[in-house]
Amino acid sequence: MAKDGFYYSIRKGDTLSDLASRYKLPGWRAIYDHASNADFRKLRPNPNKIEIGDRIWIPSKLASSGKSPSGGCAILVKKNVVEVQITVKDKTNGDPIKGARVTAMGAEFFKGLTNDRGVVILSRVPSGDYLLVAEYPKYFSGKVNLAVAGERSYAIAVDLRRVPHFASYTTNNEIFIKFNPDNSEKVKKCKKIVHVQFVRKYVDSKVIKPGDWASQWTYRNRLTTAAGWGVDCLASETTPDYQQGNGNGKKNGGSKIAEIYDAPKTSNGDKMGFYHPTTKPDGVKLYRNEFATFAYCMEGDECGTWYEGITWTYRKTWQEMRDGKIGVSTITNYNVAAPSQSHLDAFDKFNEEKGFVPCE
Repeated sequence: MAKDGFYYSIRKGDTLSDLASRYKLPGWRAIYDHASNADFRKLRPNPNKIEIGDRIWIPSKLASSGKSPSGGCAILVKKNVVEVQITVKDKTNGDPIKGARVTAMGAEFFKGLTNDRGVVILSRVPSGDYLLVAEYPKYFSGKVNLAVAGERSYAIAVDLRRVPHFASYTTNNEIFIKFNPDNSEKVKKCKKIVHVQFVRKYVDSKVIKPGDWASQWTYRNRLTTAAGWGVDCLASETTPDYQQGNGNGKKNGGSKIAEIYDAPKTSNGDKMGFYHPTTKPDGVKLYRNEFATFAYCMEGDECGTWYEGITWTYRKTWQEMRDGKIGVSTITNYNVAAPSQSHLDAFDKFNEEKGFVPCE
């Protein structure tokens, strides 16, 4: 049995980029360029055109190290095991963690929440390789160690620390982002904490400018960098803060949570539209927005300072469009230390185009 990953069969709506994100790999090339996928590359020379049923190898460094900085570890479920018991404990004091989300990801997916004893039982699990991930919404899973305690029992010891966006959550296409400055490692004193939200648009894994999808977003083209990132804003707005005065936070003689609400949605754009087997065979099969939302001090002693952020996606498939569904928002990382250079480039571009001078 190979020990550096597992085979996966492509399902409806899958893309290599989404699979890389799901299995915590650095990008789609980590899958497509892997040596075990040589035959797959010959079959699919265009990585954007994969088919349901294609069999690919998902590599994982986790399988050889047993540890992951992102909260995962690789396990082998042995032959004929149909019920797997997983215990999640605090690594520091050994206390059981109630309400941890445990996911076993492989050829099939199994999910569950731990009980008062920190235990979850996943039933009817077939043999195979799985990536085992434990997440706790109020904390960041910094380190995970795996100890195999027999053929059917596994234990995860998690290093936990609070993060400021722990209370953020999604419901269908909606997202509620909440930043608690008291849980931040960076905030010392700030009179006005806002969120700056960056967005990048994709169609079928290809980055596009907003106006390429719909004319109503053409004004954002000049705010979008060559890498596709732009500050999420309305045409009339002249400051980069998403909430525009609603939901500001602070840590200045008392603390207040900074919060924003978003509910992205889309239908057919007037420039591009969704695939339909009879009416639009050349249409888009997957529309996706990638978001990175960071807390930012806009006024006070730390004005101009970036705090922690959260990343999330909104996606809608052609099947969802056909069925009248609105699409789904999903949080991908509760705790991002700081904006990337690509995000900062988009921030500078906004400021240049809109004439905004931070802390002036």
